[in-house]
Amino acid sequence: MKRIALISDGWKRLVLYSWMDGILMRARELGIEINLYQFNANGNWSYDRKHNNGEYSIFYLPELEKYDGVILDCGNMTDVEQRDRIIKRLKVLEIPVVSIAYAEEGFYYVGNDNKKLFRKVIDHLYEVHNCRSFVFAGGPIYHYENLVRFESFKEAMEEYGIKLTDDMYMFGDYDFGTGVRYIDEWVKSGRPFPESFVCANDNIAAGMCCAAQKHGLKVPGDFMVTGFDNLDKAAYYKPQITTVEHNRGNIGKNALQILVDLWDGKQVDNFCFLDSECIPAESCGCPNTGRLNYRDYVKWQIDYSVKNDVDAENVMVLENIIKESQSYEMLFKNFSDHILNMNCDGIYIVVNKILFDLETDAEFPIELWCKKEDMVVGYAAERGKRFENVCTVEELEEYFRNESGTNGYICSPIHFRDQIVGFTIFKNPLFLYDNAYLYDIHSTFVITLEKLYKQNKLEIINKKMMYLYNHDSLTGLYNRIAYTEMIIPIFKDLIEKKKICAMIFFDVDHFKTINDTYGHRFGDEVLKKIAAELEQNKPEKSYAYRFGGDEFVIFVPDADKDLVESFISAFDKILEKSNIYVSCGTIFTDPYSLKSLDDYLVEADKKMYQVKATRKQKKKERRKMFFKGVDISS
Repeated sequence: MKRIALISDGWKRLVLYSWMDGILMRARELGIEINLYQFNANGNWSYDRKHNNGEYSIFYLPELEKYDGVILDCGNMTDVEQRDRIIKRLKVLEIPVVSIAYAEEGFYYVGNDNKKLFRKVIDHLYEVHNCRSFVFAGGPIYHYENLVRFESFKEAMEEYGIKLTDDMYMFGDYDFGTGVRYIDEWVKSGRPFPESFVCANDNIAAGMCCAAQKHGLKVPGDFMVTGFDNLDKAAYYKPQITTVEHNRGNIGKNALQILVDLWDGKQVDNFCFLDSECIPAESCGCPNTGRLNYRDYVKWQIDYSVKNDVDAENVMVLENIIKESQSYEMLFKNFSDHILNMNCDGIYIVVNKILFDLETDAEFPIELWCKKEDMVVGYAAERGKRFENVCTVEELEEYFRNESGTNGYICSPIHFRDQIVGFTIFKNPLFLYDNAYLYDIHSTFVITLEKLYKQNKLEIINKKMMYLYNHDSLTGLYNRIAYTEMIIPIFKDLIEKKKICAMIFFDVDHFKTINDTYGHRFGDEVLKKIAAELEQNKPEKSYAYRFGGDEFVIFVPDADKDLVESFISAFDKILEKSNIYVSCGTIFTDPYSLKSLDDYLVEADKKMYQVKATRKQKKKERRKMFFKGVDISS
């Protein structure tokens, strides 16, 4: 079983599934078993650089040295720094690297011979249609294929003896809107039109034809337009657009063939060009190619439109289901069920353990992936089954290694801007044939996951803040604020139910002497010792408070007098073992009295002082015991 890594950046928010489709198709044709892992980012469309860096983090997930080959598609990467980083990383590997439509020294190139094919288009205009004035309507200035086509344009102009001027080339994007903008700006400038616009791709060409018609211009009457890539936009547009064949599926097939030949020890050329052709058509004045069945195309468009409506509705349903998910488990299940129903063989969600450990102050890593042992499989499912025993990344990798047949996996990053949270894996996502908007679906899932994480984190923070608000920082017992907020409503309810409660008020005997003799830190240890014993031994369902200084209060709801007195006696003996003495005042409430909670607290306080007064007779004896040393260890 060969393992291949395909590293790709989508075009804006679209996933180019054609590479994976071609690779898997050739593997099945050759009868070989491979596992193809496509690490796909969509990092070239957002203006948020941190978001884009989070997308590109997926490139650093795989241990590439453990693969048998790498196929790189970096043509859409607008971030030159990111592109150079991944290329630099690939160059130190001792495994073959095939680059799609991007020539890099040390890599094997697969794609169109852009310079040769683009020149064929220009020569066709020059020789067949006697065109003598040209404008290059280009795509992104960073894009390798676009630049090669521009080089071909410049060389042609030089050989034709046509001086290249600044108004003979334009750079924009590869979309329809770029072509519209080119014509709008040209009309606005008032300049005379060239005889031909040679476009870097079909999207631009179709946009120019559309804009020309809106301005009352004719193609090819007022000027000619050519494209590149042989998309449906070229073949079925009116006018039919002159173009160049660019079969992406064949690129995937040839990329795998290069790797197979290298594995077999065969000699392989550094450049593998597709067997493509120039296709003259109506936009340059040639006749319709006649290759098309318009009724089949219309049928496909109708079917596609209906399917798009269904997909759009499903996405809306998914968004609502996801947004209503109240837990990670629910979110993972809802998202996975939707993906599996979209014609996908499996889905696996891997996340950093930090996502679940809300108590930790650790932060998600940035740019670089954490260790495998810090990751956990949050959810794993295939059609008809859920994996409960696949919990670690190693277990998931072992499962993939043991699978038979040829499979493709698309790995997409889960990130909160530039914070790396994890990744999803989609097994054989055939739905991408007709629906390339995986990013939009996936981002809805990620946004909801981040919202849940922040909500859970905020709940933990609020609990911690409430704990600090309600608890004494030294002893951990409830404080006086909590006493006021908690006990008053509890007491009111118990009185209405005619229940007897107990109020125990006590403070530490000779506490000032302890502080003066042994220091305040030692006195704090005494208070902590008392608090710990209170928590462990207080009556069931009772509440213990540090009321301030060395004063403590215990409130016992629905109190049994014998049990309360038994507790006080036992508690005295527990403290005496550590040479700690307290004076207690106990009051039992009268459910038929009109006394308030504060009234009972005052009575308990007075009773405590009465108890303390009666014990003063043993003051000298007690002092001797204290100065022998208070034992707080037991």
